[in-house]
Formats: sequence, C-alpha cells, structure tokens
Amino acid sequence: MLLVRARLRNITEVTLNMSDAASQSLAKLSFHQNGDSAMKKAASAGDAQAFQSAFIKSQSKVRKRIEKIFGDTPFVAAWSTGMFSADGCSELFRGMKTFGHNSELINQLAAIAAAPTPVSPLFVLVACEAMLRYPDGFSSEQLVMIFCRLSGISASDFCLVLPPDAEEGDGAETLPSVADIVTRAEVPFLMSQLLESQQSQRSWQIASETGPADCLQASTDTDGTLDAALARDAGQWLAPFVRVLGWAKASRQLWGNEQTTARWLKTLHHLAALVTSEGFVSCDAAADRCGQTVVPSDIDLFICAVRLTEKDVETGLTTYAAALANGGQRKPKSTKDDRKQPKRNLSAQSDWATTAVLRNTLQVDADVMSVDWGQSTQELRLSALGRQAFGGGWKHHIIADGKVCKSAGDWVCTCWFSDKEVAFAELESGSADGLRHVRHVMLSLKEHFAVLTDSVTAPDSGVQIDFESRLSLVDGFDVETNSISRDLILQGDSVSLRAVPVWLDDDRIQNTSGSCEWAGSELVMCACHTGGVTVPLVIDWHPDRRAAEADWSRLTVTEARVPVTAQQAAGYRVRIGLLQLLLYRSLRRGEDLRAVLGYHTANETVYSRVSNTGEILPLVLVESDA
Repeated sequence: MLLVRARLRNITEVTLNMSDAASQSLAKLSFHQNGDSAMKKAASAGDAQAFQSAFIKSQSKVRKRIEKIFGDTPFVAAWSTGMFSADGCSELFRGMKTFGHNSELINQLAAIAAAPTPVSPLFVLVACEAMLRYPDGFSSEQLVMIFCRLSGISASDFCLVLPPDAEEGDGAETLPSVADIVTRAEVPFLMSQLLESQQSQRSWQIASETGPADCLQASTDTDGTLDAALARDAGQWLAPFVRVLGWAKASRQLWGNEQTTARWLKTLHHLAALVTSEGFVSCDAAADRCGQTVVPSDIDLFICAVRLTEKDVETGLTTYAAALANGGQRKPKSTKDDRKQPKRNLSAQSDWATTAVLRNTLQVDADVMSVDWGQSTQELRLSALGRQAFGGGWKHHIIADGKVCKSAGDWVCTCWFSDKEVAFAELESGSADGLRHVRHVMLSLKEHFAVLTDSVTAPDSGVQIDFESRLSLVDGFDVETNSISRDLILQGDSVSLRAVPVWLDDDRIQNTSGSCEWAGSELVMCACHTGGVTVPLVIDWHPDRRAAEADWSRLTVTEARVPVTAQQAAGYRVRIGLLQLLLYRSLRRGEDLRAVLGYHTANETVYSRVSNTGEILPLVLVESDA
C-alpha cells in the first residue's frame, strides 16, 4: 500500500513539473498582432489545456481538408523511407507505423522536444504533421512543449538556401536529395501553417515561397526533364513534392509563382512519359520500398500529383492518370476523345539531365525506352506494350589488339531526332587509345520495334577489335532459340519480343565471327573484326508479326562502284513479315557518295523502311562529321 502511494506521488510530481514547464514555455511565445485571440489568452494565462483547445479549433478546417486530400494514410511523411535510415530516425519511422495502436510516437516527439540538443528537419516534419492531423492525440503538456520548441526554430537554422552551381554543366554536384527537398520545400510549408499565429511565421512563409521553386529548378532541366540520377528513384523524389501540393491545397496557399507552376507542369509531363502500368520505366522493375506497406507505389504518387494539379494539367494527362488508377486498363478508342487530346511529342532528350525518353503514346500499353548516360555504365530500359522487358546497365567491353580499352571522358549525346514515326538518340564516347564508340537507340513510334546499334572504329584499320555488349532482361522472361535462324524469342507473361542479331549470318549452319546468346539474365552480343565493328540489334514485338519468319543479310556497300570493306562501312537488310528495314553505318568517311541497296548517300547513318516495291523511305539520317 505504501509502494502504491509512493508511485502515485511520483506521477503527480512529474505531471506538476510538466505543467509548470508548459506554463513557462507558453509565457515565452511571441504572437503577431493578428494571432489567434484564444491562443493568446491561454498562453498569457499559462493554461495548457485551454491552449490545446484553442489550437485544435484554429486548425480544424485545415485538418478536415488534409484528411480529404490524403485520406486514411496515417503519416504521409513515411513515404520518404530513405530519410529514416539514419541512426535514431528508425524509431520515428516505427512510431509512425504503429501510431494509433500505442503512444510511442507521441512520447518520442515529446522527449526530443524536451532535450536540449538541436532538433533535425526530420523531427520537425513528423512533429508538424502529427500536430496538424492528430492534435488530440497529445496531452496538453506534450502539445505545448512541442509547439513551443518548434516556435523557437527559425528558417535560417536549417540552411534553407541551395548552394549555387559551381559553373554551368556541374548541376550533378548540387542535385537536391530527398532530405534537401523535405528541408527546403516541405518543412517551411508545415511550419508556416502550424505557427500562423507566431511572429516567427513570416520567415517560414518566405521560405515556403522560394524553397519548392529552388528544389524544382535544381532537379530539372528548363523543359522539365528530371535529372537521370534522380529519375532512377523518381517516386522518392516525387513524394515530398506531392506532399507540398497537398499541404498547400489544405492551407489554401500558393506553393509557387507562375514560373514555378509552369515548370512543374512540364515536369509532370516528363514524368508521365516515364510512367507505365508497372511504375517508372527509369527505375528498377518492381522496386522494393524496404518492404514498407505505408509507402504508396510510384503509380499512386504520380496519380496523386496529377490530381492535386488537376486544374492546370492537360486533358490527356488526367485521362492517362485515370487509366492508371483503373488498374492499367485502357479504355476503348474514341475518335472524338482522341481529337480533344493535344498532339504532344512525348519523346525528349536533355544534355543537362544526361537522359533521353522515347515514347509513342500516352496510353497504358505504350512503348517506352529510357537511356541514361550520366554514369560510367549506361542504363537502358525498354517497356514493350506497357510491360518492362529490359532494365539495367548497358554494359560493354572492348579489346583492341589484345589490350582492354576504357572510355576516356563522359558519354555525350551527339544527335537527337524525333518526329511522328521514330525517336532516335546517338551517344558517343572515345578512349585514350583513339577508339571511337558510338551507340544508337531508335524506337519506332508506330510499328512496335526498336534498333540498338553499337559501332566501334579504331584509329588504324589494321587493329583487331573484339567487342562485347550486354543487355539486362527483367525477371519473368523465358528465352527460346530458333533451330534454323539466329534470332531469339523473349517470352514474357503478356508480351513476346524477338531479338534479331543483324550483324550475324541468319542461318545457324553458317560460320560467323560473333555471337548473340543468353547468359543468366543478360543478352550477350559479341563481334570481332579488324579496323572496327558494327553491331545492330533489332527488337520487334508487334503482335501481328509474332508468327512471321525473320531473315536478314549483309549488304554490299560501294563507293565509286568499288565495294568497300567492313572497316569502312556496313549495310544490312532486315525483313520480319511485312516489315523491311535498311540499316547503314559508315565507320570511315568516304570521298564520294556511297551506295547501298541502290540508295546513294553521304550520310554517316541511314535507317530506312523498304517498301514492297523496293523504295527506300528514310527514318533517320545522320550527317557525317566535317
């Protein structure tokens, strides 16, 4: 009995101490002239319960709008999972996951607020959301202590200004991380709303007007193209911006000026070009968000972003978002609806962002390719009819006269072309040994096929070149070989692709210098020749050509009626059903026009359709360097 009385006495003393501390903290609050009168009165009286009641009432309309926007999501801060991996932060994440079942999170926030050490932006993020959405989950003393601790923080404490670029072209060094975006864009919004009655609110409001614009500008090119490094986890980059849109809508504040919202609309259209029914094509297939069920899918984040920007986006974007929300089911075609949709070119390339996106339609069964050359190993991803097939590193290995050659300098995009029929990108890199390595990526926007070409040119025509290239196939595909020809069938659950190794003889009986084989989860392509190699791969997935036979052959290329060697140029004809292609690549510039299949050209690259009558219908023409 005495022990019980002692415990009750201790609890009473702790409660009194918290009440005294809360009363003292309330007395230090500095309200602006138009601050909430009930909160002012409660603070001057040192009444924590009255202050909590006044605070809940002052935020009631905002709280209702927040719940309408974010629904039953317990904590939207948990969407940014990567921020909670640091020491100590995992406890906050666990508290958000178990919120509603126990008071662990509330106690954690109160303990951090009471500690004399500086608080982190992550604490501010979680504390603001908890107080705005669940203020009645706190005791009055806890709410007052956390509120007063937050009111003592100024915007300058978090270094809210992005460092300037060192020089043009060095944007990758100052790319904002998810933590930067949360700190500089989202936290100011939450603090300006939470502290609307305080004098310190003005500095947070100013920061909320500049932070999102600065982060968006540092993340994207002027046309809205997201930097390749950020696009590799586009969902995590998008999450804080979606939350900012939500907070702004709930508090009825403008989140950006006219220039910022225009940039955001361009970014949304770029993200739409990356989205398929399986997520962002620029990300790994079925990306694992640490196994957390509290994190929405990338598709859900994109849909939410479109919904929160709905009044400004084009009809085609909202229609596409609705189709994704419908489980990726494409609506029946309507000529009337199609006329209303803008004829926007969905393919885009950015030197600054070191990426290119090639896409045919804004439909769930679209063909999409993304290429990222911002790192030593390029990333190439292909989604055929809405299903990802290739994804990951586009590796290569070059040996010249027995010596391994490494790239010198960065990859650069030397040519970009897009029209109604195809989208095309040319990438180039050199080596310290003088080798020139060029890569082509072409996507047909109407016929459901793609061409990937590697060409390596040695400085000396007598150098022996051994080349190997590897493409990563996503899980869920089986590879079938053809007993007669060398093409491979890549069979997935809902899409079938044919890989045609054009540089090899199509007849398996014939000897050939090179190979195209399946090894593990990679398509491995090899070629060898003196002076240089040209390695074109045609990938076809048109449903109407699935059962058609494929044949191809090397063509004779002439200059002044004299055949040129493979060291100088290479030409190929490919036929799959009714589709016929001419692929020509010049490794060394000639003095006169060259002829291939009756077509005379001075261009370095020619990709063409061949009609049934033999007429050459160019798709891509790349001029030779001067």
